Amino acid sequence: MTFISPSIVPSSSPSLAARLSAFFDRLVALGEANYQSSGRAKRIAKLEALSDAELAKLGISRDMIVYHVFRDCFAY
Repeated sequence: MTFISPSIVPSSSPSLAARLSAFFDRLVALGEANYQSSGRAKRIAKLEALSDAELAKLGISRDMIVYHVFRDCFAY
């Protein structure tokens, strides 16, 4: 006599969704590590620590700090 079990036996390999999720997690971690090592994060933190008056002397508004630091990446 044969018995059929309604339970699902988990496979030993992760699903496609889990592998894709892990891949993108590693990709994001790599991008964050690259960003942190590029010096841009330090430059942004340094500018954000300045007062509004000091930023005005530099010709930068507080909402444009990130744009100012990444201005070489933008075409306009």
